[in-house]
Amino acid sequence: MGAKSADTPRFDVAQFVNDNCVALCTLLVIVALSFTSAGNPELVGLLSVVLCVSVLTKRSMKLDLWVFIPLILFIVFSIVSSFLAYGLLTRGHVCVQAVLSVIFLAIASMDSREARLTQQMVVAWTVLVSAIGIVLFVGNAFTGEIFRMKWPLTSPNAQGIFLALAWFALQGLKDNDKMSSILKRGEPLILTAFALTLSLGSFGSFVIGAIAMLLYSKRGRSWGTVGADAAVMIVKLVIGVGTGMYLYLAPSWGDLPAFNVVTIVYLIALVAFWPTLEAFLRAHMRITAPFAILGPVAAVVAMLIRGSAPATFLERLAMIQNGIGYLSVNPLFGVGPFQWRPLNMMDGDLYFNTWHIHNTLLHTAVELGIIAALMLIVVVVRFFVKRRNPEQRGSFIAFIAHNMMDPSFFFSVVPGFLMVTACSPRERGICLCGWKMKLLVGACTAFSIALLACTFMGV
Repeated sequence: MGAKSADTPRFDVAQFVNDNCVALCTLLVIVALSFTSAGNPELVGLLSVVLCVSVLTKRSMKLDLWVFIPLILFIVFSIVSSFLAYGLLTRGHVCVQAVLSVIFLAIASMDSREARLTQQMVVAWTVLVSAIGIVLFVGNAFTGEIFRMKWPLTSPNAQGIFLALAWFALQGLKDNDKMSSILKRGEPLILTAFALTLSLGSFGSFVIGAIAMLLYSKRGRSWGTVGADAAVMIVKLVIGVGTGMYLYLAPSWGDLPAFNVVTIVYLIALVAFWPTLEAFLRAHMRITAPFAILGPVAAVVAMLIRGSAPATFLERLAMIQNGIGYLSVNPLFGVGPFQWRPLNMMDGDLYFNTWHIHNTLLHTAVELGIIAALMLIVVVVRFFVKRRNPEQRGSFIAFIAHNMMDPSFFFSVVPGFLMVTACSPRERGICLCGWKMKLLVGACTAFSIALLACTFMGV
């Protein structure tokens, strides 16, 4: 017994932290950003500094300048726009968005093993978020309060696309290790929480991304195989999303939220037997294919629950039309951060009671200038130029589709999570090592510290 125990390898916590310092700091940043909504520049600035310092421990990186430089220029134009509008350097989303360039640096410094670990850890965080959010929803239902799920992002729409991206990231995990296999049991939790957001914009973006994922997976495969994958996927989505819809509707049926306890037990069973369920669906396509018809039915139910969806859609179209009118005010540097709303308040009947035009590119062009918006377009184009697996492409397309009608880009955890899960490190970039890498990361660290200092001093 003693000899056997001596031969058993022990988990060395200190060595694990040392080997995965950047991955752990990246996880810390994603978790912290989940609670910052679209603000708290002081905390985000501090996170940027911590992550920069962790990257300094690395010896090399492969950096895609076609992404990194546009991100830096986007921040520069944000600073200039802030200064012209307020005489301050950090008014607006400067610090909150600057963390994205640091996250990209961190990804570029990781090897494939550390990148995979980071992806697994951030997906595990979304599974935990989903589980806690479901418990909070059920608890509120017993007190008679029924709200769209928005914990911890504070916005149901941002929460919806965040969980949608988590689902795509989960599909991209390979089953060749125990951690990924365990995480995939969390799929029904993510889908249930996703349904509880009742974010139709996220639902629509999710569908667009899922279709794109299936089409990209067609390469080298038959349509029959793709069709079978689609049928299994739709049935799983109906089960997971349908569970969330039932959780939302049950308290309103005779004021019996106790039914939600039964649903929770059912959800726990789904988590336990999810791999078995998927294997059954694949082995019995004659049963699975007809049930896939329930997908459109679930979509109709979601629209009926959100009866205000058509009016909301028309309002956003009007908002976009209103925003276009401000592009000519200052095309180069924009009207300034947070300036669209005061201007919109003077539009009389066209006031929309929101700080953001619900189109990220248009909002960026109006407040920060057209060049800042072009920098984001360069990043988007670069993504499609590079090789990506179907899950990554589906995730990115869902994110882009959502930002055409909602400003989820300004919730830094959403694009940050996308970078970690849908960007491939060490692909198509310049290799930096030694003093060159230290100089670049050191400069980014100094820049992050300067931004943080300006934020605290109100400069």
